Amino acid sequence: MEEQHLAEQINDEQSHKGKLVKILSIDGGGIRGVIPAMILQRLEEMTGRPIVEMFDLISGTSTGGVMTLLVAKPKPGSDGEPMYTMKDIVNLYVEHGKEMFRRSLWYKLVSLNGWLLPKYPEKSVLTTLRDYLDKGERAQLKDLLTDVLVTSYDIQQRRPLYFKRCDARDFSYLNFYLSDAARGTSAAPTFFPTVKIASVDGSAHYYLIDGGLVANNPSNLAIAEAISQHGHHTNLLVVSLGTGSYEAPIAFRKANRWGLLGWAPGILDVMFDGVSGAANTIAEEVVPALSAPGYYFRFQVPLSKGDDAMDNSAPQNIEILQSLTLKMMNEREADLQSLAKALTGEYDHLPKEPKVGRASYEF
Repeated sequence: MEEQHLAEQINDEQSHKGKLVKILSIDGGGIRGVIPAMILQRLEEMTGRPIVEMFDLISGTSTGGVMTLLVAKPKPGSDGEPMYTMKDIVNLYVEHGKEMFRRSLWYKLVSLNGWLLPKYPEKSVLTTLRDYLDKGERAQLKDLLTDVLVTSYDIQQRRPLYFKRCDARDFSYLNFYLSDAARGTSAAPTFFPTVKIASVDGSAHYYLIDGGLVANNPSNLAIAEAISQHGHHTNLLVVSLGTGSYEAPIAFRKANRWGLLGWAPGILDVMFDGVSGAANTIAEEVVPALSAPGYYFRFQVPLSKGDDAMDNSAPQNIEILQSLTLKMMNEREADLQSLAKALTGEYDHLPKEPKVGRASYEF
């Protein structure tokens, strides 16, 4: 009876204050994208439903942006069936991760190992993105199966560029090919070259770098987008997936003497990690303040020394990332089960009382 009463109460609140909008947000992090991919695979296995069917809005940055586009890409000729399962996307990282971060010995020499030119040539990642996102047909943003928000940054106009399905379906906005959007969100400075893309109709061109420079954790942008679409009385269920948190400290004695050469190799990692943490702090306060009921779930995996490089696609490193993710998921199996039930409409499995002052549950 108590569970039935809670479900009725939630339904009553939704009828008066708006529908429950379910948001998925995926951080950037290069090859460490295997972490959120595995979490989403577990949720698909638990629910028996594709991820794209369980969320009203999916947002992503860099590797998370690529994953967003893969998750929401329709299967050609199908009636709303996604092209890929999360198992397929996990296999992309495991089986093709090395291809996305590949360079010849000649390129390594002429680039001075990334000091004169980007560390990796464009074709190393572009081939894989096109193989997956253009497979069957050259899919477009407007064709995706749910609303998406994928981040990038235009260096010519000096402002963020957001790839959104709702905009692509509006004739007053521009539409883009998925492989172009994927390349734009993942063009991490120092790792890959800046990319030039055009809208589908060829009327506009953009010069883009990685969305991590805008929001490596795009959860706040997704929350703002949901409110913009559904109104201020929207009830939110937000699932934010990290790509691993840094545990190894930066020694003060070293950093205190670093100049450009000292900071350059790792400054992106530091910046992305800090930005993601700040976004997490904001989201866990904003969601319960704006939404009743409102729930914010943050899944994260602590990284040990040596497995945190965004481009370390060595099989043994991917195995370490998989092992750490499995350990976290096994420890929080009950929490994942509750969330899986909530995502399929059984809202009585959500926590009855959020933590004091916030509705954050970091797994």
